[in-house]
Amino acid sequence: MESIKRLKCDSDFFGRVLIGGVVHREYTISNIPAKFGCKKFGETDGIDGWYSNHKAGVVYVDEAQYFPTW
Repeated sequence: MESIKRLKCDSDFFGRVLIGGVVHREYTISNIPAKFGCKKFGETDGIDGWYSNHKAGVVYVDEAQYFPTW
């Protein structure tokens, strides 16, 4: 099992965590982005890969892969 380390984040909509040396964004189920769960979202790419923690009600999205401009 990989360790999860919380990182400092100023956003109200997502948190940042480090999982196995890779930075992920942590979203609660009520705050997931509109492009979540699909390969294409209109003209842009969607988010089709994530980790989830069902007990905590959050999903973790790879920041470098799905949010390269951040």
